[in-house]
Amino acid sequence: MATDAPPADAWDRRQSRIWVNSTLIKSPLWKYSGQKGDLERPLADEGYEYRTSTPIFFKKGWNSVLVKLPVGSFRGKNNQNPVKWMLTFTPCEEQDFHQ
Repeated sequence: MATDAPPADAWDRRQSRIWVNSTLIKSPLWKYSGQKGDLERPLADEGYEYRTSTPIFFKKGWNSVLVKLPVGSFRGKNNQNPVKWMLTFTPCEEQDFHQ
């Protein structure tokens, strides 16, 4: 896919936001933020499988997670830029984070 990269300081182009225990979670620092997708440009950090995790530390017991992923339509800009909607939390040990 030649999906356009998210702008700097954003999770996506729809202004999605995530809060954990009322604290806004910042998006990753994208290597190619704001760039138009191009099949000739290698993927660097666009997929969650191969980008550095965003560390979120939970407290013991109950935690609140608020996710706002605004999607007005699932019709994409074109066939290279479909609307994607996914969120994943994966428990990790603190030493698993690579900085």
